[in-house]
Amino acid sequence: MKASDKAINLITEFEGFSSTPYMDENDGMTIGYGHLIKKGESFTAITRMQGRAILKQDVAIAENAIAELVTGYLTQGMYDALVSFVFNIGRGQFKHSTMRERLNAGDRLSAFQEFDRWIIDDGKKLLGLARRRAAEGVVFLSD
Repeated sequence: MKASDKAINLITEFEGFSSTPYMDENDGMTIGYGHLIKKGESFTAITRMQGRAILKQDVAIAENAIAELVTGYLTQGMYDALVSFVFNIGRGQFKHSTMRERLNAGDRLSAFQEFDRWIIDDGKKLLGLARRRAAEGVVFLSD
């Protein structure tokens, strides 16, 4: 399965674009559409086209994580929502999440309800995360 435009649109809408590196909320250097700059990578400025190319690579990482970690059946909408979700929280957190457990148990409704649990950072409910999770939830249920 591959991410559709719905997944890409979710990510680009909520990540936004930065042509230059910036420090994100978790003290990581980020550029483009939410690309966490890795050790050995160096960027001073990128174009939107370069940002899209990097985004494709990052989406592939999220897709691979879903392919490896989710054994249950997924609709395209569920898959697209998960690509955005995993892109945002990372493979490690998704691997140990109740959402993944519920998906693999075939309990889609309970898995959907888990989106609401991922809106807190540093003990604070974040409006931006709440909006993102609500949008992911809509896509999750779209099929």
